[in-house]
Amino acid sequence: MMKRTLFLLSLILIVTGSMWAQKSFRVGDFAYIVTNEENNEVEVYIMDSTLTSVDIPATVVDGKDERYSVVGVGAYAFANSKFLTQVNIPNSVKSIGKGAFYNCKSLAQITLPNSVTSIEASAFGGCESLKQIHIPNSVKSIGKLAFSRCASLTYVTFPSSVEYFGDGVFGINSNVKKMTVNAIVPPNINDAAFSLCPSTMQVYVPAKALEAYKVAEGWKKLNLNAIRPENKTVRRDVGFSFY
Repeated sequence: MMKRTLFLLSLILIVTGSMWAQKSFRVGDFAYIVTNEENNEVEVYIMDSTLTSVDIPATVVDGKDERYSVVGVGAYAFANSKFLTQVNIPNSVKSIGKGAFYNCKSLAQITLPNSVTSIEASAFGGCESLKQIHIPNSVKSIGKLAFSRCASLTYVTFPSSVEYFGDGVFGINSNVKKMTVNAIVPPNINDAAFSLCPSTMQVYVPAKALEAYKVAEGWKKLNLNAIRPENKTVRRDVGFSFY
């Protein structure tokens, strides 16, 4: 517990540049850093890495009865919480920070709310049990190595809102066999975005956008297929499409 506290204090210094630069406080199992004092917005960090299930609140009240909205999961906020199996993220959260769930080895499934617009670098890196993730149609960017070393992740669907993928999205130990990208305009990527994925990985895109993907940088070298009703089954409960 002491090691975790020291880790969080060090992390606060790294994230903010100075412990005095931004206000921080603790309520229950979480620590919070104020990212926007004018709008009363905070990022959340877990203080107990032994928890198996957590519910992140949408709002929190500090010791001075000031209420804040929880708008972000901070950088490395849940990192190395190896026993964590379930996380409930409120519809107030807009960003999943760098390495937010890094090395959460027991996390098997997670649903992101429709408020999230960005998944930053290595956000789910090392989540080796992760089999399912629902990415809502609000996410615009997927950071580099976002799902690196997620060896159990084999099928992924990205929404039509995605505009950008960073390098090595699935990183090393990738076992992704099939990926669906619902964006009509090919998201911005380079050749390194999916370079570490199996060469046999099949990529499904909207039929009317298939030709655009075939000439788009980074996409044209992939195994591209058109999404068609006859080969699509939607798992609405988890937000996945299987082919």
